[in-house]
Amino acid sequence: MGPTVYTEFMPYPTTRIMVLRPDGSGGWAFEVALGVEHKIGGDATTASIHIPDSTNISPEHALLTIGTEGIKVRDLDSKAGTFIMDG
Repeated sequence: MGPTVYTEFMPYPTTRIMVLRPDGSGGWAFEVALGVEHKIGGDATTASIHIPDSTNISPEHALLTIGTEGIKVRDLDSKAGTFIMDG
């Protein structure tokens, strides 16, 4: 028997994003709603994009919004900073 997969209805169009480990050893894929602000962080209770088991992610690390005007990322005074890879 395979894993149980829980899905949540999103009333907005969605896209998939990748959050990569700084050392390039993998990462996480997330489906996110467009036009909605998403908190990225290590605290599962406050982050809609939860990054588990990472020493480089603050509990509330950054805010991400993907919309018609592009991608907006705002660092939330994280310890390690926030970096964008394009391409």
